[in-house]
Amino acid sequence: MKRNKNTIGKILGATIAVASSVFIVKKLNNKRKKNNFEEMEYNKAFKNKLHNIKNEGDNLKNKIRDKGKNIKENLKDKSEKTEEKLNITGEDINNIYEEGKNKFEETLKETMGDSNDLHEDVKEESKDFY
Repeated sequence: MKRNKNTIGKILGATIAVASSVFIVKKLNNKRKKNNFEEMEYNKAFKNKLHNIKNEGDNLKNKIRDKGKNIKENLKDKSEKTEEKLNITGEDINNIYEEGKNKFEETLKETMGDSNDLHEDVKEESKDFY
């Protein structure tokens, strides 16, 4: 009888151990599936978020481009209106630019000449000093 009790106890213990192992494995498998599902949902949400950010960036880029075009057109219109008010053409503006450029070059040449003269004078004075 004692032998039967030990055998029954061992069989019962082994059965419980196997059952608990199976239960634990099933629970872990369900948890893994749940985590995989949550991870997949997270990845989908993350990809959607990235996609939305990209779309918002594209929309913003298009808005900025449109604003730039509008600003350019407005400036062109204002420029044309100013030309009409002042009765100045693009050719007149180019002439004014050329005149200013020529005056600047003349002034620069004079200044450089004066600077060279001053440099020569200082050189001569320093030779006399020594």
